[in-house]
Amino acid sequence: MLADAINFPLVAAAGLVVFGPLVVLVTSVEWLVFRYAVAVSARGVFRRLLWANVLSTLAGGIVAMFQNTVIEASGIEVSIPAFAKGYWWLALVLILIHFAKTLLVEGPVVATRGFARLLARSRRQILKGVVLANIASYCIVGPLFYLATRPTFGHLELRDDTSWTANPAVPVYFIANDDRFIKRINMDGTGLATVVPFPTAAFLISEDQSTFAYRGVDGNLYAYREGAERPSLVWQTTERFHLDGVSVSPDNTMVAFAAERPGRGTESDGCELRLFDLQRGETHTVTGCQLGDFLPYVSWSRSGEFIYAEQGENRVVVVRGRPPWNVVEVRSLDTLAPSEFPLNYVRSSSGWYAGGDDWGPALWEDSKNRDEVQCFPGLGAHFVVTRDDAQIMRVADGYGLMKLGRYYPRSPTFLPAGTEVLLEWWGQLYLLDIDQRRLGFLAEGGNYVAPLERFRVNRRR
Repeated sequence: MLADAINFPLVAAAGLVVFGPLVVLVTSVEWLVFRYAVAVSARGVFRRLLWANVLSTLAGGIVAMFQNTVIEASGIEVSIPAFAKGYWWLALVLILIHFAKTLLVEGPVVATRGFARLLARSRRQILKGVVLANIASYCIVGPLFYLATRPTFGHLELRDDTSWTANPAVPVYFIANDDRFIKRINMDGTGLATVVPFPTAAFLISEDQSTFAYRGVDGNLYAYREGAERPSLVWQTTERFHLDGVSVSPDNTMVAFAAERPGRGTESDGCELRLFDLQRGETHTVTGCQLGDFLPYVSWSRSGEFIYAEQGENRVVVVRGRPPWNVVEVRSLDTLAPSEFPLNYVRSSSGWYAGGDDWGPALWEDSKNRDEVQCFPGLGAHFVVTRDDAQIMRVADGYGLMKLGRYYPRSPTFLPAGTEVLLEWWGQLYLLDIDQRRLGFLAEGGNYVAPLERFRVNRRR
């Protein structure tokens, strides 16, 4: 209700359209049962029951405000499959809560002394009629409540595993939810292992997938070789930086990175290129290498002979990749072939994204052949799959009458084989098979990087 994107007049109008006829229907059912149970035919019965149901519906809005608390306490939010499977009994609990609310509201409204005298019945008889009438009405509205509020997830087949994948041996690296370590898992759910046992916010993978440059949760830049006792502190900084501006040398001995150049006072003076020797623990600044002011990318050449650093306006500074690391020339970015860059893998972005305790890129779409996946955040968050520009799938986790969606799906990536897409949702990794209309849980974590073409760092943009 605090979301400023909600149009309250529109919501109110929609509520009248939905609940107006429903209240009349429920009242009619209760009126018939009440008249039979209490054996009365007074004219004021329908009007009294209608007023009681209006008040009960308004009270239901207050109960609905605490509905998320009930869901969180239920323990079914551990994954999408668990939520979908568990919602049927959770809906039963919610229906019972609303039933109890209804009796607490309608009982005192209907079973008054004055109304009892009017009907020439005892208050106990009237309360009995109210209970029987609501049991009958809830036999109708209970199933309607479940069908109208349940999350459908696009009517996908939901699985707790991904053993069915056509890409079983493709690895994915991700940041685990519990300890923030970088972990690796195969797409079929096997081979789960910790590769960087230190808290991480974002990371880059070297060509041979043995060395990682990563931003720690403290904001500093580190480098770590799998199996080492501890990481190397490459750059202690309070600056925000993307890992597009970081590159591990092909032989895994050096880290090149762009750092803001100290200026006068608090003003910056663009960026400079720095090199960190992982074996000696030494940092070198390349003189005469003026880089762009905003997110300059850095990349070693595949041969290790040169370092390419973005200067801006389609210009790249070419630096010798060995001492004395002097500037060789300034070239046009268009003259650099993708084959010149090493296979570092990272999430690339041209802007900031605030996600939890991290900053960095969020991916919202991907395409392959005839298929495209687009993720839409915000109220009503969902993702859409199109084939040949025609929508074939729309999937959301929305439950309740308004189907607003609880979490943002994001970071879709098509895998090499079949029509499978890896994506992040609910703070977890899921695998979607478009053709089979299947969604499977893979791992607890996010901010993933996979050794695929989509994540090749510093390609020509």
